[in-house]
Amino acid sequence: MTDAPLVSPAPAREGPPPSAGLSRAAAYVEPPTIRLGLYLEFEHFSYLGGAAGKLVGHRNALTAIPKVDWTPLESVLLHLALTLRKDFSEEERSRVYPYEGYVNVEREGWSARVGRQFITWGRADTLRPTDVFKRHDLTDLIEDREEAIDAVKLDLVRGGWTLESVWAPVFDPDIVSFRPENRWTGLPTQADLPGVGRVGLTFREDRTQRPPATLGSGQVGARLGGSARGWDFAAMYYYGYDRIPTVIRREITTIDPVARDATITLVPTHQRIHVMGGDFATAMAGWGIRGEAAYTLTRDVAGGVQGINDPYLRFTGGVDRTFTRLPLGESLLVVLQYALDTEPRPRGPLTQQEVDPRLHPFRHAVTAKSTWKYDEFIRLSAKGYVNLEQGDFVIQPEISWQPRDAMMLVVGGDVIGGRRSTFFGQFRDNDRIRFRVSYSF
Repeated sequence: MTDAPLVSPAPAREGPPPSAGLSRAAAYVEPPTIRLGLYLEFEHFSYLGGAAGKLVGHRNALTAIPKVDWTPLESVLLHLALTLRKDFSEEERSRVYPYEGYVNVEREGWSARVGRQFITWGRADTLRPTDVFKRHDLTDLIEDREEAIDAVKLDLVRGGWTLESVWAPVFDPDIVSFRPENRWTGLPTQADLPGVGRVGLTFREDRTQRPPATLGSGQVGARLGGSARGWDFAAMYYYGYDRIPTVIRREITTIDPVARDATITLVPTHQRIHVMGGDFATAMAGWGIRGEAAYTLTRDVAGGVQGINDPYLRFTGGVDRTFTRLPLGESLLVVLQYALDTEPRPRGPLTQQEVDPRLHPFRHAVTAKSTWKYDEFIRLSAKGYVNLEQGDFVIQPEISWQPRDAMMLVVGGDVIGGRRSTFFGQFRDNDRIRFRVSYSF
């Protein structure tokens, strides 16, 4: 699941047209407008696999996102939105941060946006290889909330062509949790240490090897898109960092042979990468066909690091269609896509790899999504992911009901399976049911 960006376009211009017979200087000028909004959400998760040790067994959270749009001029929009989240089970998820905050200028032939914003590249439904400027909150791995980044974005439009250029001056990594109560760390609870035997493990994070929060950590990118003969297409380039840590080094900090405990320091590092790719979309015989690919040039990891970080190709492509002639209900949307990642799978257990497994959780996979719309208020949907090589999977069914325009209720579940040695199989005790209610003012 992901949060839908609360990006509001510039308000529609209302007011009388310039009066006939008046000079241009005396024509009607619309005064600045201010629009306020508020998004409220309550969510509950109950895990079915129990809560051994410090692991949480459920989660209750409240989220509020107030926002304001101000248009001092017809072509200028100031948009601000703040997230306030209180999680009553996992304190690390309680945060107050700018959801969005930017100035947007729209003129004929170009537009510019400066500030915290969502930048979405690519056309695939999920697993988008070219979507390089998106930040992810991975404290809940399969919820995968998306976050905006601070950037300067300039778009130039000429005919059917659009050139997007992006400069993100300071690097912001994905949010990854290593806390003991978090069920998605993928860290072992015990290990065998030479000369000591089996010990319990405690982890701490050392962030000193992160890229500095200075202009030297900036990222740049460009995307040129166009349309011709029923095809939409684009090419892109990115120079920046892996947002997920490239390598997480493990250093034994302390060992207590009596208590049979050890503390491991995790040192995440992010390496510079070059990404070159493109995407396309068209329609044939009622089916949508879309895909995207990206080739990533990486640096070799340091000697002694367990894992592989070779240059690799990622591709996602597939078909989608909306069926409207149904015996029951209004429509059925079906999306089926195949995903490829050519990075070789490292040998050995996932818990012993220092190249972060989150970078390459699969080599061949299939994703699917279907949404059955009963009417304007009730929808049933399901999303699924299957690793074709190792067999681990995620299935996410849910039903949503919109009792009124501004209110939404969602009930769903997450089913995870596979062998313990596979990426998602290691989380197979995290099956859960979830409930969310939201209201927008």
